[in-house]
Amino acid sequence: MSRRLGVVTAAALLALGVTVALGALSRVPYRVDHSATSVLRLAWRARGVRVDECRQVTAEEQAALPTHMRRTEVCEGRLLPYQLQVDVAGLTVLDEEIRPSGAREDRPIYVFHDIALGPGQHDVAVRFSRDSLPGGEQEVVTPAELGFEGRLTLGPGEIVLITYNSDRGELVLGHGGR
Repeated sequence: MSRRLGVVTAAALLALGVTVALGALSRVPYRVDHSATSVLRLAWRARGVRVDECRQVTAEEQAALPTHMRRTEVCEGRLLPYQLQVDVAGLTVLDEEIRPSGAREDRPIYVFHDIALGPGQHDVAVRFSRDSLPGGEQEVVTPAELGFEGRLTLGPGEIVLITYNSDRGELVLGHGGR
């Protein structure tokens, strides 16, 4: 019994020591040097364009269904993905397909990327585009092509934001921060 009491006491003292050590380490000051990096932040929400893909239901498929569920045509809808490309000084730093959110990809598209850059001037080109709809655009929620080009001057530790202005239907320079 005394051996078991010794093991429990040792475990309790070890747990107490680890807790005190973690508490002491959590109070150690930590400084981040932002002087060497700046950030180009891309952040926006866009509503995609829905496309419906319909097909005729075969007689065998209809026969397998209860009467109240039978229909002649089945349609499945989806939102078109966008392609995001970012060039800095003529070099592509980001090229990614942005898919709609949601399990069925039927929710808005969210873009959030931080691109680390050094302080100074940078020629930036952002392109956010999707395929055009066959037969033309019906209800345009977010344009098929959005772009931003410009020379940005970033200070040490500065964050410059590019966002989507839905009222103007374009990518714009927003407010950044530190």
